[in-house]
Amino acid sequence: MKVLYHVSSIGGLTELKPHASTHGVPYVYATENPVLSLLWGSSKSHRDLDGNYGTINNGTVKIPYFKEAFKNSFKERFKGEICYIYSVSAETFQHKTGFKSELVSEVPVKVISCTKVNDLYARLQEEIKKGNFILQKYDAKNKEYVEQMNQHILKTLLNDRALDDPTSKSYNFVRKKFPKLVKKAIDIENKK
Repeated sequence: MKVLYHVSSIGGLTELKPHASTHGVPYVYATENPVLSLLWGSSKSHRDLDGNYGTINNGTVKIPYFKEAFKNSFKERFKGEICYIYSVSAETFQHKTGFKSELVSEVPVKVISCTKVNDLYARLQEEIKKGNFILQKYDAKNKEYVEQMNQHILKTLLNDRALDDPTSKSYNFVRKKFPKLVKKAIDIENKK
């Protein structure tokens, strides 16, 4: 039986039920890589606004990565976070979201096993040392990197409509961390 991994901040689950999230469709999300799944274990996540993440092919192995969108965003997002890694059967999962490393099930799935992670930041640091995870720290002196991250944030702001609700957590986060990009995104939206 092929196993997939789902991470939650809620422990003790025996079944994972679909719920509407980023894609607006009720899904149970999972990945083939338990280390990649850890990136969704933080309740302090600002979706794609605090970093860019995915997997890099290293020969036949896909290694998860995280690129910081601002200084210390990785630590800010994961430090002290408790989460649970659930193993589930891959039987009902399909690729449907456009993110190649992510699979979804439209029906509830039974939990095979669960592992508690007491500090997500510490666990990811261990995975870095083992070569199972790549962290690219924010480098303000690297103009190409800064521009790449700015484009990522701008694209996320526009695609996720993060500026539509001025009372939302996302809106307040980007106003604080990326005021110039917020202005740029508003200018782009106003020109449409």
